[in-house]
Amino acid sequence: ASLAAFLECSPEQAAKALLQGRAAAEQILEHWLVWMRDTRGLAPNSQARRIWAAQSFVRHAARREVVTYQVSVKVPKLICRRDTSGPDHRKLDLMLLDLACEDDTRSIRDAAIIALMYVCGLRRGEVLTMRMRDCQPDRERLMIVAKGRLALVPSRDLEGRLIQPGAQEPDRERLDGVPKSVWRLLRRWVDLVREQRPGIKRDAPLWWSLIGKREALHKRMGDGGLPDMLRARLK
Repeated sequence: ASLAAFLECSPEQAAKALLQGRAAAEQILEHWLVWMRDTRGLAPNSQARRIWAAQSFVRHAARREVVTYQVSVKVPKLICRRDTSGPDHRKLDLMLLDLACEDDTRSIRDAAIIALMYVCGLRRGEVLTMRMRDCQPDRERLMIVAKGRLALVPSRDLEGRLIQPGAQEPDRERLDGVPKSVWRLLRRWVDLVREQRPGIKRDAPLWWSLIGKREALHKRMGDGGLPDMLRARLK
């Protein structure tokens, strides 16, 4: 969209412009870079991300044999604000193996959360918004909030009769391809929650903060609880 705005054309026409030859494509990207810096006032990191996206598009076209070249444009020096590389994968693998062997409440919870984020690639918000009904290990059915989408949820009485149209809440979509190893960790946590909270409702939160030496389920895990847990585990 940014390149299309610079070229004053549609996104499709902007994409085609990058496929008209290497020299022409590199010239477009160089002029676009100047425009982003001087006219739009974008930060160096934003400029670089857009240039890399355009270069990636051309590389993809080359792999599909649409073109026979790739483009290279020098991007501005990046501003490093924080380390986003994350922990070493081997460290996470060992951590999951250790946690899977533990049988205390905190380890069972943390193992399931880390597996969802590390193995399945879920975001913090997708994990924290899960409810009991979203995780059904026996059916291997896992639902996550679809980012940016709302659904109309009907309200029903105890016998299932519709009593009002309902209110909007985040829509949910099914997550496929969850490995068996992750399902084992999720099943341990769901069974433990049901054991500690008999009769727990389907709309209750899936992830709980823990309190006391007995690590009893206290309340829904807050937005800060998950990062605190990860920092403590990764020390």
